[in-house]
Amino acid sequence: MGAREKDIATMEAGLKKLEAQEQKYSAELDKALSEYAELKAQAAELDPVELYAARQAIRHAQEKKAEKQLENAMQEKLSLVMLLSAKQETSRLLKEDAEERQMVMQRQAAQQKRSLRSAWKKNDFER
Repeated sequence: MGAREKDIATMEAGLKKLEAQEQKYSAELDKALSEYAELKAQAAELDPVELYAARQAIRHAQEKKAEKQLENAMQEKLSLVMLLSAKQETSRLLKEDAEERQMVMQRQAAQQKRSLRSAWKKNDFER
């Protein structure tokens, strides 16, 4: 067997290995997308304020865990710039800015309703 045939055989074996990995990861991706769709449907039923509060409750621990994983993968301490950049990108991908604005608007609307109710009650009491 010549060097060329040997190279071809090595490349074909590598290609088969890559195709097997692609099938494996494709199946994992399909499973993850299916789970995501289920969770998204469940989240649609949740109160946005409660969901936001639950996210904030677990966020700090999850951020620390992600930082450690990233440091282990890079095998060095993260720079502050890299860390802030990653946090901003995560917030952007999660569309948290819009979510934060929505939460603030909902809180303000609820506060206005309470203020109006108390004003109405006060007016009714004075009459």
